[in-house]
Parts: sequence; structure tokens; C-alpha cells
Amino acid sequence: MGPEGGELRTAPCTVSVPPEAVTMETEITCQVINPNDVTLPLKDGEMLVSDIIELGPHGTTFHQPVTVQMQYNNKSSSGATEVVVWVTDDRTQWMKLETTKENGNRVAVSVDHSFIFAVVSQLEQDSFTASTKESTITSSTQPALPTTSPYSRKMGPEGGELRTTPCTVSVPPGAVTMETEITCQVINPNDVTLPLKDGEMLVSDIIELGPHGTTFHQPVTVQMQYNNKSSSGATEVVWVTEDRSQWTELETSKNGEDRVAVSVDHFSIFAVISRPKQDQFRVPIGGFTLTSSTQPAVQISFPEQAVNTETRVTVQVQEIRKEAVEELKAQDESFRSVVSTSPIVRVEIVSDDADSEVQFHKPVTVRVPHPQHYMNIQHEGPTKLRVMSCEEGTEDWMEVTGDSIKEVTEEVVEFEVTHFSSLIVILVKDDLGNTEPLGPILLQQVCQWLQQLPVQFILLQREGNENEFVVECTISGSVEERRHELMGEGYKSPLPSGTVRLFEGQEVEIRISGNVAPFGMENNRKQQITFHSQNYNRLHMQVMALKDVQQNSLDGKGYVEFHALPRVEVEKHKLESEITRLKRSARVEKYFYFIKEKVSTDWKNLAFHLGLPDPDIGNIAGKNPDDKSRCMDMLQEWKKKKGDAATIEVLMEALSEAGLQSVVDGLKKRFLDIGWF
Repeated sequence: MGPEGGELRTAPCTVSVPPEAVTMETEITCQVINPNDVTLPLKDGEMLVSDIIELGPHGTTFHQPVTVQMQYNNKSSSGATEVVVWVTDDRTQWMKLETTKENGNRVAVSVDHSFIFAVVSQLEQDSFTASTKESTITSSTQPALPTTSPYSRKMGPEGGELRTTPCTVSVPPGAVTMETEITCQVINPNDVTLPLKDGEMLVSDIIELGPHGTTFHQPVTVQMQYNNKSSSGATEVVWVTEDRSQWTELETSKNGEDRVAVSVDHFSIFAVISRPKQDQFRVPIGGFTLTSSTQPAVQISFPEQAVNTETRVTVQVQEIRKEAVEELKAQDESFRSVVSTSPIVRVEIVSDDADSEVQFHKPVTVRVPHPQHYMNIQHEGPTKLRVMSCEEGTEDWMEVTGDSIKEVTEEVVEFEVTHFSSLIVILVKDDLGNTEPLGPILLQQVCQWLQQLPVQFILLQREGNENEFVVECTISGSVEERRHELMGEGYKSPLPSGTVRLFEGQEVEIRISGNVAPFGMENNRKQQITFHSQNYNRLHMQVMALKDVQQNSLDGKGYVEFHALPRVEVEKHKLESEITRLKRSARVEKYFYFIKEKVSTDWKNLAFHLGLPDPDIGNIAGKNPDDKSRCMDMLQEWKKKKGDAATIEVLMEALSEAGLQSVVDGLKKRFLDIGWF
């Protein structure tokens, strides 16, 4: 084509070049690309519905907008919304274009230079509430799917406000120097990693604000709406991330009953997290007693000279429902000897220097409500108290009762600790006739049970389009009501799954078996759903029959399996050997967590002295975001490779050879029971 313009008509697309778009004769080309040669970052429910085409010549800039019409598979379900054209220059980083629907099965975009193009569709985004057994699904024809657009508003130097349901963005005058399009996109919680601690929960939509990379000349205020029906006494804070996995807490102010606000100088991804209220105290050398503002029966007493410098300490109290203990005993007779528990108390040292550790020179006394008084339970017969501790960064609860208990009254229990962690006191029966005492594994399961919630899964298929498959994870108490509600909205559903228990933020892998499989690109990636009790947990999927992929009208039948990540099962006949393994495993995790906090940037030197080969070290460095996670990954890899030869003696010798004797000394002070792994 020359300056007069023209049209290139092909099966997958039509390219219309207006007059003056090119200044000399130019050969316009259209090449169909193998989907295996590009990376499409499809989210849940999105699917490729066209050929991927590359327009040439590559790098050409047009002086007038060129129209590209693309053909796509329009066999979508009734009620499907838009399809959208994606473009890329490098086959990996894609951008969505403003797309116009043409007649039938075509969409059109205007561009000013050549790209690689694809048409992508996505399931309509519905809003629902927030878990495992097999259920049957069927599949017949292959549909296409739709996408939602972000909220947006253009603003200039005078500023302005973008109001949406999940948030309000206030841009003051002078924050931008030219017209800028401010965008707000709700992110699927399954597409991010939230490192929630016990007691924390997601209570808002996760939103991505744009444009990325823009630095504002004045602070921009972001107000976020959240679900304020979380536990009483909770605190809400805004977290921010650049990479969807590493989060930072922002200084947050309350703005009404269900809104919080933060000031930022650039845009990222934001979420509101609820957590138990945290009290912070400064402990002087002369001693101090801390009292929780939410549970006054909880006190932490530092004797004089327990610390040799003023120390900041935080205290959180996680309340435990009496009903949770009753549900536990009703669920499994192994726990019948549990009478009641105290709340969980989480105590931490706040240090400005992450590499230094505050040493207690005298034991610190922790006071908690007596379990029987706390839960107002009447029990006749002998009992005993068990003190349990869980190190930060692990899920392993260990009994630390020993002779730590110093005073017991009808209302409180006092015990001593030499370092801080999460703590709980459990009251158990002490019957002489009890032939199955509550051992370490069952005690650990009690602690984990109290921090989990009962959930069930609902499987859904759209009436008239059985390929549209949806999974919802919901709290057990509302599952039947939720299922009937969805069936009234055009879905059909088998009975819900059985009840299981999940932690907040726990991921569940969804596997489809039989002669049914996820369609297209979805078949190449793991399907996961993340449980958040205060949010709607939903996974969209397109499925197809496997009898003959070329004949999409054939029916397929299969079933769904749900796998909690991670999941540990303990069989009763293996209890004795598992107790030994549990003690061993808990110690290993404590050692490794302590070491990675102290070694950090010296992890490669330690890896060399542990005998890890250079390729393994390079692989660990590349797949982890920071030195502490690299160190932990390296230690786990060393233990896996060496097996029984991975002993604490070998590890301490390697630390010494790497010039990290201070870490060895810290281990000996912190862990008096150091022995074989």
C-alpha cells in the first residue's frame, strides 16, 4: 500500500489503512502466531478466543490511525459481556485496547503502529459470599468469555476525584502536571499472595490503582471501603504491594465506620487488613507490667533488670469462642479430654535493628485468664494445665509447660517465659482412667483448630452452558442459603462438599479428573482458590470434554478434588512415630527461622560451607525475592539433600567456618535442647 491507503483482508483479520497513514509504498503483512510462542497472563475466567496475529512491518509507526478488525469465536453463553483486544510488542507484556464490537463475531481497534494482537474474553464478574468431597460435573460445548473494564477518570493539574464502590481517589491541585487518566481495577484475590498472620483477615476488595510508575507532586488520598463486621476490638490497616506478594503496611487513618484512608505519592495494589488490636509499650530497665486494653486479665510483667535497655513490646489478644472448643470435641473423640482454653496471646519485641535480638536476663511472667473462668465452664474432676507456644513464622505449636507455671487461681494462670511467641493455656482432664492422653500432636491440632474456620465448596454450572464452571468457597453455616440463592440466578449445582477447616488466606488447589478438563490455556496452570472469610471466594473456569476435543458437542463427565495447601494428616496407628517426627520437625523449623533472621546476606557463604553446588545456589538466588527467604530455602534444600546426615552439629560447624560464630552462640542461648535433626 502507498500514501493513498488500502485494505488487507484475511481470514483472521482485516487491516484498513487510511490515506496518508504511510508516506511511501509499504508491504502490510499479517502472520498467524503459534500460541505456544507467546505468554498470555490470563486470569481466572479469561480465555483466548481468536488467532494470535502479528502485523508487519514490525516497528512501523502510522501517521493516521489504522483500524484492525479481528474475528473471534462468539459461541459464548447468553449474558456474556464484552471481548477485548490485547496487544504486545515483546510477546509477554500485554496491554488492553479500547475495543469496539462489530457485527457478528468481529471486534475492532485503532492503532498507530504495528503490534501482536489477540482477542481475549472473560466471564462476567458477579459479586458473592465466602470449603471437601467429590462432586460430579459435566461438559459439552466450548464457549467464549467476557472482561470487565477498570473505573477511570481523566484529571489535569487542577486535580479531581475518582469515586468508585471500593475506593475514592482524591488528587489535589498540582499533583500531576498534565492530563492523566486515573484508573481503579478490582483484583481477583486468587491472583495475589497475602501473608496473613493468625487473627488477620482481608476485609476489602483488593484494588490496583493506575497509572503505574506515576509519581505525584502532592500526596494523593486513597479512601478504601471495608467490611466492618469483623471481630470487635479489631484494627484495620491498609497494605500495599508492587509485586502481589511482598506487602508493606501504610500509616492508616479511620474515616467513618467502614472506610480507612492513606496518603501516597505513587499508585500500587492496596488491600485493607483487619487484625486484633495491638497494644505497644516501652519497657524500662527498672521493670514494668503491661496490661492488654482488650483483655485486662492478660498481663506481661518484666522484673527489674530483665532487659538492659529500654525495649518496645507489642501485645495482641486473639479471643477464642467457647463454641469452637465444643465443636472440636463433637468432631473427634480424640479431643474429649479438652475442657477449655485461654485466649491466644501474641507478644513480640519491636526492634529497629532486625539483626539484633533482645535477650531477657530474667524470666518474664505472663498472666492469662484461667481457661475454666474465661469460658465459664463448670467441670468436676481432676484437671491439668498445658502451656503451648508457637514461634513466629511457623505453624508448629509445642508444649512448654515444664515447671513454667508459677501461680494458679480460680481466675488467672501465671507462667514464665524466656522469649516471646504466641502463647495459649489449655485445660485438660487428668483422669486416671484416660488411656489416651492428649499428646503433642493432638495438642497442636487443638491450637490449629481454634484458628481455623469451617467451610464448604459449592460447584456451579450455568444453565444452558455447562462449560461455564464456577467454584465458591463459603462458611459452612450459610452454604445452603447461598446455594439456593445461586440456583435462582441461573446456575445448577450438586450438593455442597463436606465440611473442612481452613486458615484465613489458605490456598486450596482444585483438580478436575475424569474425561473433563480446563479449556485451553487454563489447562496448563494450577487452579487455586484462596479462602477469605469476609470476602466472596470464587473461581471461574471453562471446561471441555476429553472424548474428542475436535467434537465439542460430546458430553464429558468428571469430578472435582480439593487439596488444602499444605495439608498434614496424622493416622492414629502411627501416632507414636509421628510424635517423634513432630518434635523433630518443630525444632528444625525453629532453628531455621532463627538462623535465616541472623544470617541474611551471608547465606551464600553458609551454603558453600554446607556443600551446596553453585547451580543450586544460583537457582535459590533467582527464585526468592530477598536474602532471608533465600537463606530459608537454602537450609530446606540442604536438609532435603542430606537427609539424616543433616545434623545440628554439621550446621553449627558450617556456621563457624563461615565466620558466623555469633549465630552459633545465639543458637546455644536460645535452644537449650539442641540435638540431632
